[in-house]
Amino acid sequence: VKCIYNQEYIQAISYYDKILEIEPKNDKVLRLKGVAKRELGLFEEANRLLDMAIALNSKSDIAYVERGMVKNAMGRYQEAVQDLEMAIKLNPKNDQARKELEFPRQILQLQEWKQQISSLSSKGDHTAVVSY
Repeated sequence: VKCIYNQEYIQAISYYDKILEIEPKNDKVLRLKGVAKRELGLFEEANRLLDMAIALNSKSDIAYVERGMVKNAMGRYQEAVQDLEMAIKLNPKNDQARKELEFPRQILQLQEWKQQISSLSSKGDHTAVVSY
């Protein structure tokens, strides 16, 4: 864990791999390895590790937050919202989940507005007023 805080992600992954050789079903180590992979920009690998961690411990709100952050980085906003909402459901006091949830919700709202404007434009309706 100290390596993560010092941003020594490659070294951290090496430590996690050694632990996983002994304890391949350690959900906390899988989660931490996923965090390190995310920080290195290896989002697909991070997502796979976090999937495994959640499969082993579906009650880990922290794992759902971490996976939601990965999905945000991958542009999979609806999935990110689902993970972050699950984290809040599991732990209503998880402030990080609430904070991380703001971004994908805003992106999804903007996408919805863009689609509505595009739909109105394609119909030739230039007089419509957009309310928000």
